[in-house]
Amino acid sequence: MSEPLVIVGNGMAAARLVDELTKIALGRYAIAVIGDEPRLAYNRVLLSSVLAGETASHEIELRSASWWQDRGVTLKYGCLATEIDVGRRELKIANDESIAFSKLILATGSAPLRLNVPGADLAGVRTFRDSRDVDLLLTLAAQKKRVVVVGGGLLGLEAAYGLAKAGAPVTLIHLMDRLMERQLDAPAAELLKSLVERKGIKILLNANTARIYGESHVEGVELADGRRIEADAVIFAAGSTIPCKLVRRVFSRSANAPSIAASVMAWSSRPTSRRGCWRGISPAMPPATPAAWSRRT
Repeated sequence: MSEPLVIVGNGMAAARLVDELTKIALGRYAIAVIGDEPRLAYNRVLLSSVLAGETASHEIELRSASWWQDRGVTLKYGCLATEIDVGRRELKIANDESIAFSKLILATGSAPLRLNVPGADLAGVRTFRDSRDVDLLLTLAAQKKRVVVVGGGLLGLEAAYGLAKAGAPVTLIHLMDRLMERQLDAPAAELLKSLVERKGIKILLNANTARIYGESHVEGVELADGRRIEADAVIFAAGSTIPCKLVRRVFSRSANAPSIAASVMAWSSRPTSRRGCWRGISPAMPPATPAAWSRRT
C-alpha cells in the first residue's frame, strides 16, 4: 500500500519534487499537494512578464492538469493549511478537513516582507509575490492609479517596470544610495538607474519610508526627511521572509513529536534526527535522492 505523502505548497519546489519522485519511486507514495492559490503551479519568476503584458498568465504554468492526474497526484488548490497535528499525523486545512500523512513536506517558499511602518495596514498597500498580486496590480495600472514601489532590488524593479508598462504612473523609492546595491557597483547602478528612468519611472534614492498616510485608504508615503509622495497604492517589494506559522506550531509540541528539519530542500540529504516532516524552500538547489528518506524513517 502506498504511503500518504502530503506536500504543503503548490509551487516550483512541489512540482520539482513530484517530478523526481514519480521518476524514481512511482507508486511508493500516495501524493497530495495542498496550495492556497486557486490555480495550478506556475513559474513565479515570470510573474513580472505577466504584469508587463509580455506573457499570458496560463503560459507560466509548470505542468498541465493532466500531468498531475497521470501521476496519481491529488491536487487541492485554493486550500490554506492551518495546522499540523503531529501526534495524529494529520494536516488540517481551512475548511476543517483533515488529511492524514506518513510524511509531510512544507514547500511553501518565502513570504513577502512588509515594512513595519505606520499605515502599512491601510487599504491599498500590497505586495508583489503571487498571481493574485499581479491581478490586482494590473487593475491599478488599467485605472492609471499612482503607485509607489518600495524597494530598489530586482523584485522592486520588476514590479515598477511591469506597472509602468501597463500604464501606471510609478515612483520607486529605495533606502540605499543606489539600485541593486548588493549586485552592482556605483557606475553600473547609475547606468541601470538611467535606463529605468527612460521607462518613465521616477526613482528616489536614500529614501527611508517613515509612514504611509491616509484615512482608510493610502493617500501617500512620507519619508524620514519629510518628503511626501502622493499615491493611490503602495507596493512592498523589499525582500522576503520564510513563513513559519505552521513551523512554530510544530515546534511548540512535545520534544518527542515529529518536527521540521532545517534542510534547504524538501528532499535534502542533510543529516537530521527529526522524523516525519521536512521543509522545502528552494527548487533551484540540486537535489539529493529521495531514497535518502528511507534512512530517516
